[in-house]
Amino acid sequence: MKKVMLLLSLFLVVPFSHAYGSVQDVNYVALGDSLAKGMNPYKTVGEGYSDKLVPLLEQEGRSVAFSKEFAVPGYTTANLLQDLEVNAYSKHENLFHSVENASLITVQAGANDLLHYIAPHRQHMVSLSNSEWESLLQQTQQNMKTILKRIRDLNPTSDVYVVGYYFPFSNIDNPFQEQNLKQRVLDLNVALQKAASSQEHVYYVSTENLFSQNRRTYLPNKIDIHPSQQGYDLLAHRIFDTIHFSERFLQ
Repeated sequence: MKKVMLLLSLFLVVPFSHAYGSVQDVNYVALGDSLAKGMNPYKTVGEGYSDKLVPLLEQEGRSVAFSKEFAVPGYTTANLLQDLEVNAYSKHENLFHSVENASLITVQAGANDLLHYIAPHRQHMVSLSNSEWESLLQQTQQNMKTILKRIRDLNPTSDVYVVGYYFPFSNIDNPFQEQNLKQRVLDLNVALQKAASSQEHVYYVSTENLFSQNRRTYLPNKIDIHPSQQGYDLLAHRIFDTIHFSERFLQ
């Protein structure tokens, strides 16, 4: 009877450990742009959602190794894709090694592909026709699909979370302009979500309405798109909640 119970307990433990290799061991790598890096509203890098995700994982008894070495402010999907093709190096590690050994990866890129066309405070904002906008979105989506395929080629078993974008403008007084910009952000998020669906065990994290209440608390600088620490806290918790509700976590 004891042997039967022992075997049963082993079968119950294995699926829970499947996603991360061990409940005590998470190797987390954050890839992407300034939000993944932790840029604050006043142009300095501090704790972002990736940093804040670590203690949320640790509070469950996990041991977490963490790197945001390859999150770079200003990065587009093309920049990240190039890094994944040439094996970028940081001061301490190389990208291939980081991805190959990760059990958890977050990816956030795409906003910088489009920012010149939608940011209302930019002095040289470029206008696009609908067809030009669609072409730009398709290229961003294709880049993200290729990024995720490259990650999966390097690491077939890691859990990957593509983080979408919130509406980043807190100073829009024109309702028509605000609605138009919200549609642009929604278009980007739809493209990222479609790219995420192209690979198994890649999950999309929806954040577009995260700062709809108390927007100026979370986006305190009217001419900057980066959130406050309270905003990064919300982002970290949204990612953490998505991890909990992903099918692999619940298996």
